[in-house]
Amino acid sequence: MPATTIDVETDIPDGMGERVLTARRNLLLVSLVASALGAAQALQAVPAAARDLNAGTRGQWTQFMFDAGHTGFNPNETVLSPGRVVGLHQLWDVSLGPAAEATQTSAPVIVDGVVYDAWGSNDVAAVRLSDRHVLWRRHFDAAVGSRPAVVNGVLYATVGSALYALRASTGSKVWSYDTRQDLYFTVPTAANGVVYLTTTNGVVYSFNGATGAKRWSRSVGGQLDSAPALGNGAIVVATNLPSGARVLALGRSSGHVLWTRDVPGTVWRGGPAVSRSTVYVGANANVSTLYALRLSDGKRLWSGPLGREMDTTPAVAGDTVIAATIDDGLRAFDARDGAVRWNATRGEFWASPVIADGVAYIVEDVGTLRALRASTGAVLWFVDQQEFGSAAMGTVAVLDGVVYSATPAGVLVAYGLGPR
Repeated sequence: MPATTIDVETDIPDGMGERVLTARRNLLLVSLVASALGAAQALQAVPAAARDLNAGTRGQWTQFMFDAGHTGFNPNETVLSPGRVVGLHQLWDVSLGPAAEATQTSAPVIVDGVVYDAWGSNDVAAVRLSDRHVLWRRHFDAAVGSRPAVVNGVLYATVGSALYALRASTGSKVWSYDTRQDLYFTVPTAANGVVYLTTTNGVVYSFNGATGAKRWSRSVGGQLDSAPALGNGAIVVATNLPSGARVLALGRSSGHVLWTRDVPGTVWRGGPAVSRSTVYVGANANVSTLYALRLSDGKRLWSGPLGREMDTTPAVAGDTVIAATIDDGLRAFDARDGAVRWNATRGEFWASPVIADGVAYIVEDVGTLRALRASTGAVLWFVDQQEFGSAAMGTVAVLDGVVYSATPAGVLVAYGLGPR
């Protein structure tokens, strides 16, 4: 399936399918109403999902933390409600290939009935969900980053110092770009026909997703150890300087700096999340702190204390923000003012939390997958995954009533309510 390029200036997410058609029909209706109500009222009639980069697409989990904003929130899930999640059980597991030890956490993505995963240090594979058949498997001589993205029929993953684009249907190479920097912990972020990448020497890249042509690159200084997140009109990154962390917003069309905000400490592999008009990012100092910054100008809206170290991306659903720390468990904040809502599940968390249908999911470093009520932190369900070898500590995906968990050892596990 050939990749296509979507207008890079639009803010409609990739592959919205029926939602885009619905939005266009509504825009036609708006044009008829505008003569009576005026242009301002007509704009309000356009569905918010058509203007929101984080709206997502039903039946798709295209990249790390669900969407290009890395919110970790699937707004389309309606099966696994808090009242039903207690009935979760293992549906199946699939070994993707030779087991390998690795220090990276896995994060599977699901597109068009196929789940894609990178594991261990050198492998990536595609599995058809209908029959769990491994469609293809590819082994590289260099380390593969284990949080790929799949958009417009192309899988994007880091391999050694290069960004690779592989045909999602076959795993064949479409293009690659060598940054000459170690990209093992780097996460590609894709939206609207464009792929964004950060490197450890402080450079942000923007590529044409179909051809691999470099659109622009921008040196922001310091060391970029986390994924970029996209908001409407901006790409947000966090770089580590000798003086502390610096959060920056760059224009998506040219890479020009829109604003910067310095915060104490460092931002590691988790990185920022962007939900609508706010940026959420955790920084590690003596005590880790979660910051909420205004997307338009970087103004600090609020900050809240966390545990000793945060190495994850916060999940954001509506007015709830959930952050995971390595030493002090989970903490939920009110997204509007930073008030602490609850603390729960003390333990070590290298994986990021995700939220779907009022339920938060998180995997501990020892492999226990937990489901908690997002509003209170109460544990609704849990399962021990250590039997699958190498701690199953990756960030899960929740889609259409199924929870997908992957281990660095190359085992993909699915939990749901249906028959085994």
